[in-house]
Amino acid sequence: MAEKTIYFSPKLGAILFWVFLFVTVLANFIISVILVPIMLVMSGFYLYGSVMFIGFCFGFLLYSILVSIEKLETKHHILMGLFIPAIALINVLIFTKLSNDLIDFLGLNTPKHNPLSLAAAYAVAFVLPYLIGHMIKFRKKKPE
Repeated sequence: MAEKTIYFSPKLGAILFWVFLFVTVLANFIISVILVPIMLVMSGFYLYGSVMFIGFCFGFLLYSILVSIEKLETKHHILMGLFIPAIALINVLIFTKLSNDLIDFLGLNTPKHNPLSLAAAYAVAFVLPYLIGHMIKFRKKKPE
């Protein structure tokens, strides 16, 4: 099965990149909001597993879209590789703190979560499809 590539003019490709970047930041925000109820009722392995699964799925979706846009330059890939995970990390960090405050406010028995470790778990899972994809591309290009 051939890999599908979408070709755009350079100007349209740049516009598409910035729109994609904005939509990705917005989607990360929405995912962080969706994680709050999960953080209110889950803890430990189940919470980290759920957060990492969501991060991996979202990262895979974004990577799939990103590689289908052919005209992106290396600087765009670097920006996406650094900026989006940083935004994801910050969003999950903020919303983990919010869920901890809600746990206190609502008097729930759920233990408080470590914002840094939960945000790091999400960010690592989010970046993993991108890293795996680049490793596969590198191995295919590497001469035997």
